[in-house]
Amino acid sequence: MSAPPVLSAAENLNSSNFSSEELVEAMKNLQLQNQALLQENRTLKATHMPQGKAKAVAPEQVTDDDDESILNAKDVKRLQRDGRSLVIFCYLWWDKLPVFGFDRTQCQEELDLLCAKLAEWYALLKEAQAAIDNFTVKKRQAESRLDLLRVVEALYQEVPEKYHDLIKSDYTHLTMVMKDAASSLRSTSVFNMKKSANIIFEGIVPITAFTNGHDQSTDQLCLTLLGYDSIRQRYAQCPELLFPPGQGRKQGPALFWSPTLVKVLSHVLLGPSSLTTGKKTRSTNAVLWEKTVITPGAIAYAAVIARYLLSRDNTFAEIGESTKIPYAANCQFYIRTIEATLSLSLTKRTLEFFNKNLFLPKRNMRGLAIASLQEASDEEEEAIVRGLYETKVDRETEVASLEEDTTANTTFLAPQLTLRAPTVTVGASLTSNYVDIGSDNDDDNNNNISDIDKDEDEDEITANGTPPNTPMESITVTAETARLQELATRTKTVTFMLPGIDTQAAEPVENEAAGSMAVQEALNGGHMVIHNGTQGSMGTCGGTRGRGGKWGSKCQGGKKKATESVQSAPRGWNLRSQAPPM
Repeated sequence: MSAPPVLSAAENLNSSNFSSEELVEAMKNLQLQNQALLQENRTLKATHMPQGKAKAVAPEQVTDDDDESILNAKDVKRLQRDGRSLVIFCYLWWDKLPVFGFDRTQCQEELDLLCAKLAEWYALLKEAQAAIDNFTVKKRQAESRLDLLRVVEALYQEVPEKYHDLIKSDYTHLTMVMKDAASSLRSTSVFNMKKSANIIFEGIVPITAFTNGHDQSTDQLCLTLLGYDSIRQRYAQCPELLFPPGQGRKQGPALFWSPTLVKVLSHVLLGPSSLTTGKKTRSTNAVLWEKTVITPGAIAYAAVIARYLLSRDNTFAEIGESTKIPYAANCQFYIRTIEATLSLSLTKRTLEFFNKNLFLPKRNMRGLAIASLQEASDEEEEAIVRGLYETKVDRETEVASLEEDTTANTTFLAPQLTLRAPTVTVGASLTSNYVDIGSDNDDDNNNNISDIDKDEDEDEITANGTPPNTPMESITVTAETARLQELATRTKTVTFMLPGIDTQAAEPVENEAAGSMAVQEALNGGHMVIHNGTQGSMGTCGGTRGRGGKWGSKCQGGKKKATESVQSAPRGWNLRSQAPPM
């Protein structure tokens, strides 16, 4: 006999006409029904339980309108490559900017308009800054917008044209792929760079500065290189670290000519092994990204990373967690500084310095010829570059504070339009520009300072350095002063020694007047050798000089022995600047 329905049992319970036997029977029926329902629930749960160990499910990619993404695996790989490349060659934190969703044509039109407007404002500021209401606020707003639009332009240049419509429409999958790749590259490169910090700063900072437990906040050398002001308790925007070792901010306009910055870029572009052996890793970022020249963004990247490695900040972010250094704002400042002066020969030589030391076949990070690119600079250009980074505009509070010194004698330059484009950078020269001191071969070491290849009809050679776009073979002397020319009347042949040039194929040049005596100052001091009309190849030459004293030289290893000469140097000649006294 089956149990009565639940409703029947309930009705029996609620009924007023029931006997004790009926009540007991109804209670039994309810208990049986409850047991049957519980058993049915257990059966249903057991049937729908997943079999075996549950597997982790990858989060679904969010795409527009929940449709399947139009990007295939090949597209994703290419976009990831471009996203990583932009971190190095455009802007470290480009993925933090709202760069997607822009139309390229409108972007270029707005860039033109902003550049023209900024140029007008800069001109007005130069004439009468006090007459402009809220100039500082307007200038920074325009610069911030300009920084954004330049990254947009670089994004369009980096990514193939077939993806441009997706960029314009801010396609979610493309945006996520590129931003994730950029964030990953930024974190990974900094993490790996920390492990090579002792090599990057070799010869500048003791190796103990990068050991566990070392407090860089109390290391006076690190603080000096970072430009820390203990009174104002802030860090300089362009510290000693960004200049050649031992030169500093007050010695010349060679901002960014630091071997540390070259090593940072060599590590991320050519692999860690390039710092020790001079050899590239097989699959380097430079090869994968098809990069052969340096951009202002790459130099800014190196400057920011070098400052971070030497700081006490444990986490790399847009603002230092301990030092409060505004790394992101400084990165943009460095880019604007380089781009605003890109037409100057000083900045062109800066780009050439990086290109030669990074992309030539024969390289060695232990011997960088910084001085080989230095030449007599135009005083007006030096004043322009100095005006961009000297104290009155060199403030870590530039972004956070609106205070301005209206009496500051500062140079302002309107940035040029498409200066982040790879086409505007100076290409890698075919002429070597390094001093290789890591070779075990004596012959290689003797070639550190060598002669210049010369044509038969070449009359004069300069040692003041090479213009950015002038081949070494076509260098000519410019007579700076008649006083210096008189010093060369004793000899017929003058040969100036530049680093990185093959000596075996060189021959002396007949030169009656001997031209200018402004001698290229190499890493270990100036080197000059004077021969009395001898022919044949020359070996290694080395010389010493004293201020207002003697020029001495000695040659070894030539096919025909050269006659040694001693030449007097004019008193009062500033040997560092290679300029005669006034």
